[in-house]
Amino acid sequence: HVGLSSDETLLTVLIMLAVGFVGTFFFGRLVDAIGAKRVLFGGVVAGIVLAFPYFVMLDSGSLLVVVLAGTLLWLFTWSTSAAAESIIVPALFSTEHRGAGLTSAREMQGPIGGGLTPLIATALVGVLGGAPWLVAGYIVLSQLLTLSGFLLGRPKLTRVQIEATPAYRGLPADD
Repeated sequence: HVGLSSDETLLTVLIMLAVGFVGTFFFGRLVDAIGAKRVLFGGVVAGIVLAFPYFVMLDSGSLLVVVLAGTLLWLFTWSTSAAAESIIVPALFSTEHRGAGLTSAREMQGPIGGGLTPLIATALVGVLGGAPWLVAGYIVLSQLLTLSGFLLGRPKLTRVQIEATPAYRGLPADD
């Protein structure tokens, strides 16, 4: 549908991954400076704001615009969440259950979220006869689910831990 050759698609993905890799370090530093909560929230907002323009950009037919679209979405959603979740998710579990809890949380997201997403996206595109707007809505929904999970989760952190670790700024204390 986008009209890229396999070489152009590979180039697009490689650029997205390279920028996302570097972006994760940048957002990791930002987590340390302003807190994981703010970085994760920024990524959620970016995902909501970029969802519909992303598909408009894909339809441009321009390799440069397609690369820019994919890179922006990947950088400001995946890189921000990777940096912030590395702080937030372990804090959701007490030290007695952190290994099992963290492993379960991280590994179940693949088959449940990532594994089914291509099937869901294909079905949504089919509903509108090839138009991607329901997929953009699905991206928005996934961002809202991320936000709701973050708001409902209660980190197992003490006030002392939060005060001693800048990345925990904004997270609620459990004591």
